[in-house]
Amino acid sequence: MFTLINQLYSRTLLATVTLIFCLVGFMPFFIEHSHAQDFCTVQQITDTPGGSLNQLPTINGDGTLITFNSNSNITGGNADGSVEIFLFDTETNMFTQITDSPFVNLFTGSFSPVISTNGNRIAINSNASLVGMSDGNRELFYFDLITDMFTQVTNGPNVPGSNCEVHDINADGTRISFACPQDINGGNGDPASTEIFLFDTVTMMFTQIT
Repeated sequence: MFTLINQLYSRTLLATVTLIFCLVGFMPFFIEHSHAQDFCTVQQITDTPGGSLNQLPTINGDGTLITFNSNSNITGGNADGSVEIFLFDTETNMFTQITDSPFVNLFTGSFSPVISTNGNRIAINSNASLVGMSDGNRELFYFDLITDMFTQVTNGPNVPGSNCEVHDINADGTRISFACPQDINGGNGDPASTEIFLFDTVTMMFTQIT
């Protein structure tokens, strides 16, 4: 568990420090001058109409894949304006729409994607029917970019205050941390308590952290 925490901390710290150095112009001191400009170039990924919600981007380890949620019709497959998950490939400059669900309102759909460092898996929150079963509750899913398949991780009751929220995914996409008020493994009988859980995609087991 501590190894996972250290991985997530190091990943966040490196990204934050790199961004700060780029913004204040210090990167030439850390990178050979001929590559500093490329390293710190800012590129606008989306260009959508006013009122569009393009939010919560995360990036994989080598910077080639960016995932985010949006209600825009970026690929031509989201004409109803539902909130969906998209993937942008920085090498091909191509978008891929990962989820596709009917519009209900801006609180219904798929949200908060986090991509693994190796770029193989994306963990998301969704109250859409991504695997053929949904009661409208916001649950945790992950999408495997190799197999092109969704896996539903949680499946709680559709009652107020039972939504699960993904936090992060580890480097190889085998462990997902999330917050949830559900009594997933018998250790959270207090319905008003939102706790931190860890899900192992190899063993398919949950660990309650708090």
